[in-house]
Amino acid sequence: SQTRYSIKFRKPDWCKKMTVTPSKSRQGSGGYLVLNRVWKSGDKIQIDIPMEPRLLEGDHLNKGKAALFYGPLVLAADESLLGDDAAQQFNTIALPKVTRNNLSALAFSPETELAGAQANGASQHFRINAAHTIQGGQFETSLVPFSQAGASGKRYKVWLPIAGQPEADLLLHGIESRSRQGNLEGSIIDNDLKSPVTTFDGKRAAEDWFAVEVKMPVAIKRLIFTHGKNFHDGGWFDTSAGKPRVQIRRTTESDWETVGEVADYPLTTSGSGQHDRLTWANRQFTVKFPKPITFNAVRIIGVPSCGDNPEQSFSSCAELQAFSD
Repeated sequence: SQTRYSIKFRKPDWCKKMTVTPSKSRQGSGGYLVLNRVWKSGDKIQIDIPMEPRLLEGDHLNKGKAALFYGPLVLAADESLLGDDAAQQFNTIALPKVTRNNLSALAFSPETELAGAQANGASQHFRINAAHTIQGGQFETSLVPFSQAGASGKRYKVWLPIAGQPEADLLLHGIESRSRQGNLEGSIIDNDLKSPVTTFDGKRAAEDWFAVEVKMPVAIKRLIFTHGKNFHDGGWFDTSAGKPRVQIRRTTESDWETVGEVADYPLTTSGSGQHDRLTWANRQFTVKFPKPITFNAVRIIGVPSCGDNPEQSFSSCAELQAFSD
């Protein structure tokens, strides 16, 4: 017997070219392909859904980064597959210069056998050309489906920087703190220079600091400290005994260690008369590191100023930012 009726096939959003055999299907509503024909007993339908890599470019906190997909699969970099210097490679891994419409630089290759992946619980992996965000150069590595990432207990991530593109501030959405709460309701990680904080509490202090802790360790090569606001009775760092220092804590259990100083911070003293000449509110000071440093938390620490009131001292900060380039 023969009967005419329609069969609908849902076309995935990620699929550019889905084919249905017998042919002559048409595009229906709601993302469906519609095949209307006379059917007879024994007819067969063949559906071809090509699996291809595709790129999703990030924004906001993921600006300058991208997520890689293979068909419906979200792919991730897994630290356990990154070779001898896995921790450093994990912190600096990037995609080569690619765009959504040109992924040739990836040399993307689905694979089925990889001893490391099998040993760490990943049954699939995808070979790509990766790049280093800081030292440059490329290397081959493998990504795994997100559902299998971290099977060995190692770190993993989906959003990877694209080489050559500026990244978002790595301290955004961290946890900020300071040596004293102060009297301004601002933030040093809100990307807003008009919302500074201070450490003012009406008392003196030998040192003040502004810190940010991140959820996962990051590797940076550049730190930017943006000075906050000066007042008649303080707000700046007194550098008569040394410039403000950069300190990091490598893990949550580590002690703070000094890794540099804000060398271009002006020469200042603490006492009266400084406020009139210190007109550099929101001035940015950049600290560059010859090699990437990896940390769980970072802070700027120095001696607070007293201005015209020697009974107290405090400092101010508008923003603290960190970048991998």
